[in-house]
Amino acid sequence: MQPRLTPFVTILTLFLLFFTNSVTGQGVARDSILIDFGSTPSPAPWNNVSSAADERITNLTNANGRATGYQLAITDAFNGINTGGTQTPAPNLGFPATATGDSFFGNVTPFNGQTEPTATFRLDSLNPATAYTFRIFASRDNVTDNREASYVASGVDRDSARLDASNNMATFVSITVFPAADGSIVVTVTPGPNNSNGSGFYYLGAVTVSYDEQELPPVVDVTSDTFLVDFGTVLSPIPWNNLTDARTGVLTNLVTVSGNITEVGLAVIDSFNGVNLAGTQGPDPAIKFPATATGDSFFGNVSPFGGVTAPTGAVRLTGLDPSLRYEFSLFASRTATDNREAAYEVRGLGMDTVYLDAASNSGGTATVTQFPAADGSITITAAPGPNNTNGSGFYYLGAVRVGFDLTPPPAPLDTVLIDFGGNATTPAPWNNVTDPVMGSVTELLNSGGFTTGVGLQFTDRFNGINTNGTQSPDPELDLPATATGDSFFGNVAEFGGRTEPTAAFTLTGLDPNQLHRLALFASRTATDNRETQYAVSGSTIDTAYLDVSSNASNFALAEVFPTAAGTIEVKIEPGPNNNNGSNFYYLGALRLTYPDRAPSGPTTLELIAPNGGERYQADRTATIEWNSRNVANLELEYSTDAGANWTAIDTVSSLTQSYAWSVPAVSSTEALVRITADTLSDRSDAAFEITTDTTRCAIVVLGSSTAAGTGASTADSAWVNRYAASLAGDTRYEVVNLGRGGANTYNILPTGSATPPVAAFNVDRQRNVTRALEFDPFAIIINMPSNDAASDVSAAEQMLNFRRIAAPALANGVKVYVATTQPRNFSSASRIAIQRAVRDSILAEYGDFAIDFWTGVATDAGTIDPDLDSGDGVHLNDGGHKILFERVADLRLDTLVCTDRTVSLIPFNIFPGIKLTAYPNPSSRAFTLALTPELSGTLQLRFIDGIGRELGTSFHQVGKGDPFSTTVERSDLLMSSGGVIICVATLTGGGVAGVRRGTIRLIVR
Repeated sequence: MQPRLTPFVTILTLFLLFFTNSVTGQGVARDSILIDFGSTPSPAPWNNVSSAADERITNLTNANGRATGYQLAITDAFNGINTGGTQTPAPNLGFPATATGDSFFGNVTPFNGQTEPTATFRLDSLNPATAYTFRIFASRDNVTDNREASYVASGVDRDSARLDASNNMATFVSITVFPAADGSIVVTVTPGPNNSNGSGFYYLGAVTVSYDEQELPPVVDVTSDTFLVDFGTVLSPIPWNNLTDARTGVLTNLVTVSGNITEVGLAVIDSFNGVNLAGTQGPDPAIKFPATATGDSFFGNVSPFGGVTAPTGAVRLTGLDPSLRYEFSLFASRTATDNREAAYEVRGLGMDTVYLDAASNSGGTATVTQFPAADGSITITAAPGPNNTNGSGFYYLGAVRVGFDLTPPPAPLDTVLIDFGGNATTPAPWNNVTDPVMGSVTELLNSGGFTTGVGLQFTDRFNGINTNGTQSPDPELDLPATATGDSFFGNVAEFGGRTEPTAAFTLTGLDPNQLHRLALFASRTATDNRETQYAVSGSTIDTAYLDVSSNASNFALAEVFPTAAGTIEVKIEPGPNNNNGSNFYYLGALRLTYPDRAPSGPTTLELIAPNGGERYQADRTATIEWNSRNVANLELEYSTDAGANWTAIDTVSSLTQSYAWSVPAVSSTEALVRITADTLSDRSDAAFEITTDTTRCAIVVLGSSTAAGTGASTADSAWVNRYAASLAGDTRYEVVNLGRGGANTYNILPTGSATPPVAAFNVDRQRNVTRALEFDPFAIIINMPSNDAASDVSAAEQMLNFRRIAAPALANGVKVYVATTQPRNFSSASRIAIQRAVRDSILAEYGDFAIDFWTGVATDAGTIDPDLDSGDGVHLNDGGHKILFERVADLRLDTLVCTDRTVSLIPFNIFPGIKLTAYPNPSSRAFTLALTPELSGTLQLRFIDGIGRELGTSFHQVGKGDPFSTTVERSDLLMSSGGVIICVATLTGGGVAGVRRGTIRLIVR
């Protein structure tokens, strides 16, 4: 895509076209070229010739802003530039003051040590069959002598005219000739015969060349173009664009080296201090910048200079093509012996920073590439660099070459999206890397869901995971909050007991012959500078920088070719401007793009579930799961008659690997599911059942970070999610996870419990046992691994809390399963002792309702088995979570009749001391109540019906350690409707300190 040309027709052009047609009386359409000779440039579509000695324009533009293919060259030098022309040209002339106010001049007698009795300019590549009319103007104000010039145009014929420039405001002369056979016309300027000036001064100020409209020259299929911009008051010749005002300068319609006038603009948006004129006059020829561009520059300063401080200065390019990549070569020079390094931040779609020391610089440039922002802008901000030692912090911006590739990028492009972080996974087609230590992906998916053959492997670890990134990324980035909200981080100063001054990963399986573009993102809410440096190395090297602090809108961009082995390494570390005390650096997301490649490996499709034997309830949601490779879309169908007939469910992307199916309201024992993609198809290996049964069997998990899934590499690997997945074949069962990181036993006490001893232990009403009971569960699993011990809560206090938590659940016939403590790498022996004591107490008190989360996970020292440590010494990794899942699965809760809310054999003691059991329970005739008292005394048994009525009381003398039992006949009690009896056992006297009480629920059938 080439730069858009401006449909710019000035009043002057309209005037000239009208005037030309009127004079000739012809109906032929005319064209014009406008040329200004002098140091003050005129706006487009004027062609500006600023060097009186030697200049060439390779592609003149016409009054419509179109390239003509004609060339102009000064072939015999003038002496210099006169700036004393009229500033008030006559309106009917139609020339701007910028064209009439200055001109080239020559002279016969010496002036400034130079004589130039003749001067010429030459036009080339003209059409020999067309006549060209030159209208020539010149002016020199405030003189009284005659300064007539003679203008002779030579082509295949000759024509001449004379014009006195003295105080001229409105007069021009015309000459018309046909070009020579080679397409050239030469215009020679000398003093005229009436010139009375002592030095024979003559002038050439402005010229219009009009001719019959020509067919446009053929479009040259170029692959690149360039803008050249000179910052300073010493003008550089065409094709340079000169920005002279360091504070509010504006240029419109920049001209490219090939002569195209574009809609690209340039403006100062953050003022510099002024213009430096002490740059090099001898630039290195290799950079191809003229001395007019290198000898002056804009400058800024941190300490006051001339009463002004300008700690930053910035210019902005607008009207760029967002699909093109622009390469900037920045130059600045100032004769000096100290370091005057400037940092140039180039911000477009992404942001990159490069550095250049201007001190006595003659050939160094700072080079950076950037894609424009979505609005077509790129901003260059200059400031002192980190190595700048100048007392005033002087920095400079002298010249820039902006090259761009007019060849659009290959289409289509493959894109690989990678989310680094463990707080929240991003759904496919994103690839999630959740382990900051050993992160790896064997084969990355592209954005179409196809396998790429590209792998990722960490070679230098990060410290951990940051979860304070932006939740509101700029929509232009096209990144989800799940990818921008978390990231991996490293640090130079110690943090969390670790230093990780660098981190790195390697991409493998890339095509060495293709350019790969990496757009890197990270974010951390902060006010200091957390610049991160990304060194991207393949067969080429590119380094990009990104200030992560509160970043919501910028990428760091790098482009490289892979090594011959097909690898790219990305090394991450703090950038030079990073001023954070720990030098934190980050990696949050990566968008990798490269020319389209065929998918890697075969195309496969396999249905995982339902695959036979499942029990789904009508109008409930069941999960259809599959494995697929290089498959775009799937058609889902079901059958209720063993495959005789099929009904469509949906057409979905295969990337999700699962689908939430609303089970139809039918009954069938011959149900099947079928998935189809193009020629591939798979269906359930055996039939499953669809039933209209509405039973709901909820299992609620109460716990802390282990229950919440911390330590597992992915959510699917966490023990609760593994357990939920294992029950997915029967929609009666639902696992509700109320686990929360940092929770302890106080947090899950019943709502209304007494205020705990520490304010931070307040009851969490959204995740406690009271909340759990709102889900009407048939079972509750409590998983409290180590947070109580970390707060030095005693074993006795923890056990009392477990009883308080279980009490309301057991009173409602809910089965309560209590997991033991889990090992933790405590440095305190007393805390490990608490962990062991609580483990033993849970196993002893809860028996079959205890879940052993210690054995096979802990070392003999009471710490985590290193093979099962997630890396923080607190949480288990995937292997550890798998063990916990297997322990819970061994309970076989899915084999229980979840509607049978019988009372378990666990007492829920408000005060410890009585372990009361009843059997059989439920019973249709009689119950046997039994216990072994821990102390002697009087045992009172009170029987209460389900609405609180007293049904009877009995008293018994018991001895410490002596087994006790009594049989209660159903006929002895007035049975209430509902068939529920509460038995409250109270032990008093006999040296008992206080009251020991227990309660059990008896179900009568």
